[in-house]
Amino acid sequence: MCDYILHYNGTLFMSELKTTDKKYMTIERDKAGMIKKHQYEQMARNENVNEHGLFILQFLRGTEDEMTYRIKIADFMNFLDNTNKCSINNLDVVQNGGLSMEWVLGRTRRHYNIKGLLDKLEY
Repeated sequence: MCDYILHYNGTLFMSELKTTDKKYMTIERDKAGMIKKHQYEQMARNENVNEHGLFILQFLRGTEDEMTYRIKIADFMNFLDNTNKCSINNLDVVQNGGLSMEWVLGRTRRHYNIKGLLDKLEY
């Protein structure tokens, strides 16, 4: 159903992580895409008081504008309902309630401020 399940302050966060080196991520509607239909539909079905879905979307383009965002499943589904696009880019994420995530580059990988991410979530 998802890549990770985070537990924070009595709430479960189903988290699906996606990374691309492009300016967008494809969404499966009728044809295959990076973001699979069963992933977002399952997270949307499980959305309730103590269980929420998150997409963490990372756009790695080898430039200074590399960004990682989080978008709640409710906001992602709202985006899908209000557009016929088959992809999402960083501007779409921000315009639909997504927030950038803080990270630092370590010697071999990125380190993310997960606690900061969860502190900013409002449910």
